[in-house]
Amino acid sequence: MLNVLIVEDDDRDAALLEGYLARYSQEKGVEIHTERHTQALSLLENYRARFSIIFMDIELPLMNGMEAAKKLRKLDNSVCLIFVANMAQFACEGYGVDALDFVIKPLSYPDFSMKFSRAVRRIDTENEQEYTIKVAGGMRRVRLQDIKYVEVDRHFVRYHVEGEVIESCDTLAAVEDRLRPVGFMRCAKSFIINPRYVTRVEGMEITVGGDIIFISGNRRRSFLQEFAAWQSGRG
Repeated sequence: MLNVLIVEDDDRDAALLEGYLARYSQEKGVEIHTERHTQALSLLENYRARFSIIFMDIELPLMNGMEAAKKLRKLDNSVCLIFVANMAQFACEGYGVDALDFVIKPLSYPDFSMKFSRAVRRIDTENEQEYTIKVAGGMRRVRLQDIKYVEVDRHFVRYHVEGEVIESCDTLAAVEDRLRPVGFMRCAKSFIINPRYVTRVEGMEITVGGDIIFISGNRRRSFLQEFAAWQSGRG
């Protein structure tokens, strides 16, 4: 099931999007759960990363959609973000927050359907990526996107994934060779992190999946540059 959030203060525009989502669900056989916020501030307060796709209106009360997206990216780096705008020139600014796409008002169903399908394909691709972990007596398969970070503790490598910690007999060097090409980053001698789970970077500390990890002094500059590049969509 896809959890879709509409952030839109105009009732007619929100109703149109909801109608398009219902039509898409029926035509494509995709189960979609839809929620709505009328302003960005209510979204950001106590935000939890449980949405697959967010439609963000640019013109919102109190805080516009672009500013909200910048704050949102500090809380959730993986959600597919689609802006809803009145004019196409907003599009160039959206790449700074890794927006997947834009839909321009007045919305047409063919344009909506094409861009929503693109978001669904991206989600499906991420969900299909699997990673094999060497464990005592065999192998474990996990979704790549579920790995929050990996740490070495004495002679063991521990994978912190959603819901559990998996102990491996692998080496961190071998793990890094496999994970760096798919976007993971080395922040310390003993840690490799998934940047999608980073919610705070302050001083020598980063918060990854709710856990605090210390950045090595000799890696701090290169890590921050790499993380900044990833945030901007170039990494």
